[in-house]
Amino acid sequence: MTPTLSASKKKFFWFLATLAITAVVFGITSTLLPSSFALTKEVLSKIAEAFLIAAILAAGVDGYVKERLVEECARDISQFAVGTLLPEELRTEIRRLLRLPVLRKEYQISYRILPVLEKPGYVKCTVGLQWNVENVTDSPQPYTHRVTLEKSYFPEVGSSRILSAGCEAESGGYSFRHGDGKLKIEESGGLYRFAHEQMLPQGPHSTRVYWSEYESVFPETYSDTSYVLMPTVGVTLTLQYPEDFVVGVQSPTRTDLLALPPDRPTHFHYSGVFLPGQYVEVRWRREGSEVGQPDLAAQPAATSK
Repeated sequence: MTPTLSASKKKFFWFLATLAITAVVFGITSTLLPSSFALTKEVLSKIAEAFLIAAILAAGVDGYVKERLVEECARDISQFAVGTLLPEELRTEIRRLLRLPVLRKEYQISYRILPVLEKPGYVKCTVGLQWNVENVTDSPQPYTHRVTLEKSYFPEVGSSRILSAGCEAESGGYSFRHGDGKLKIEESGGLYRFAHEQMLPQGPHSTRVYWSEYESVFPETYSDTSYVLMPTVGVTLTLQYPEDFVVGVQSPTRTDLLALPPDRPTHFHYSGVFLPGQYVEVRWRREGSEVGQPDLAAQPAATSK
């Protein structure tokens, strides 16, 4: 498809062309006049220079100045325009979100649920996470890749493990896996913690892909929750589970999750925004289990069978 110019850009282009042509006409005219018209030649020459400088400013410097002016005005106005009737505490939080230096996109969560054969009544959940982080400022920004996991939800059955963590990037990428000596895990307060900080560059190569994986053991009738700790655009959740299990997905603040396929969903997607503190909950039970079964009927669009 051939790109086209908008009406405003066409007008601006012809305006620049008019300035340039006018400068050329006055310049040529000043050179063709006889020396007896010295004053006129000088005036026409200065007019030609003025039109030429105006064209250069309009094409280059003026465009940059206007762009910066629009950005600064938009930033200043947003401080007053957003939620003017809301309490100051809420407006302060909104302004904080507007100034965040990094943004997470395409947050992908995968669950693999398998029975623990040596411990009937329990399942092992392996959870994989992948997301993009983009630096939305014009300067390098720090970002910390974190994984926090309860050491053991049911110690009589088994403990949890952080299996891997990594980053895909043109430079500064890494890949740490359980048992390789590079995955540094801290234990404190009944939690496993992984943290790795690095600087995100600015510009077109500011986006980096992060991933992590962990596993935990739960009863065969239970639920697990993935909390969002930073503003996130687009969340996709993929499930693998045994044929005799019923699985449901819900989010109290995002009830319009798209579930595919409709008869036995394994893929859930929400293209909008999740804010810090919001979450997605996965609930499961084995068919026929009555004790403590999740109320999967509460979310029919996100229920599988």
